[in-house]
Amino acid sequence: MKIGILVWDLSIRGGTQRQALELALYLKKNHIDVMVYSYTLDKTKCYDNLIDQLPIKSVQSDQKALEESNLVKLRKAFSDSIEEYRAFVSLIDRNINILNPHDQKVYIVANLYKSKYATPVVWNMNDIPYKGGSLNRFEKCLMRLSGIEYLLNLRTRRMIENFEKIVVLDKMNRGSVRSIFKIDPEIVRSGLDINEFKFNGKDIDKTNIRLFSNGVIYEHRRIEDTIIAVGILRKRGYNISFNYAGSEKYAGSYKEKLIKVINKQKLNDYVTFHGSVVENDLMDLYRTANIFVFPNYPQTWGLAVFEAMALGLPTVITKGCGASEILSSRKNCMIVDVNSPSQIADAVVDLVENKELKDRISSQGRLFVEKNISWESFGRDMLRIMESLKQTRPA
Repeated sequence: MKIGILVWDLSIRGGTQRQALELALYLKKNHIDVMVYSYTLDKTKCYDNLIDQLPIKSVQSDQKALEESNLVKLRKAFSDSIEEYRAFVSLIDRNINILNPHDQKVYIVANLYKSKYATPVVWNMNDIPYKGGSLNRFEKCLMRLSGIEYLLNLRTRRMIENFEKIVVLDKMNRGSVRSIFKIDPEIVRSGLDINEFKFNGKDIDKTNIRLFSNGVIYEHRRIEDTIIAVGILRKRGYNISFNYAGSEKYAGSYKEKLIKVINKQKLNDYVTFHGSVVENDLMDLYRTANIFVFPNYPQTWGLAVFEAMALGLPTVITKGCGASEILSSRKNCMIVDVNSPSQIADAVVDLVENKELKDRISSQGRLFVEKNISWESFGRDMLRIMESLKQTRPA
């Protein structure tokens, strides 16, 4: 059995990229013939330690994608014959037995390939297409009111209805897939390597409190909620700062909005964007932080949440992320309502002022990850699904 894993962009560090590469590595270690295909590849900006261990083919050897207008994005969304999709399809070997696209855009490539070669497809759909990305709230509202979102969802449904399996990370997305596409997906939780994250349950220095978040910058990250929470806490007398690490490649006008929020809150000296960082620098930011904040909404899963918990970093998340489905507030994390900077601020105060609470969340968070989250279990479940579909493709 030869498995082809598709991921569009391997020139950024994000949950989708990590998930696809870790799965490929698991399959390789278990003697499964696997090939990773991408449109763009720049290992220096992605997970080079994983990429160096894997066979990878890409359309572009480095990132040359240009900024696109929303009109161009919509045209691409409706078109099956654009040049970049064709180029991607032609990249894929003919002897693939199962195609495994991860998240956005590549499911279109999988559909085109399947229509030519009748290859079974298992789609890891981390997010509903067209729900996130770089569109702002006004543009999303316009898409809904104009009927464009309905047409895009209808087109996606027709494109994926012949896929053998759709895999999602959480109940939230499973419900959305059932409602929008009338398809029943399977839940497989993403993982991490616990050995990469050494527990560090340090005390919080009340004189210099450091918040941290990371992830490719999109509007649904709701970074502004953490920024506003920092403003609230500084007005209460707390010496607090906020570091954010993550590629700004897809940020668009959202980054400008964040700068305006920072200026309005007069927090220029207390909020720092580090951009995309290498693994060692990311770990340093984790280790020097006191509290991890994940205000994302709507957000599938949240790999960074479990990375922070594995390190013993007390974590504040919202009810709008998939990770909240399996976590317990005030036991292994702090869970707050979505779009609520004031609740984020209150949760931070609780952790700063209540050492017993902070220590419990720190230790129980680590224990939860040890028992429940691993790339081994993710890979094992994905391989089980793929083996159930194993067949010889017609010549």
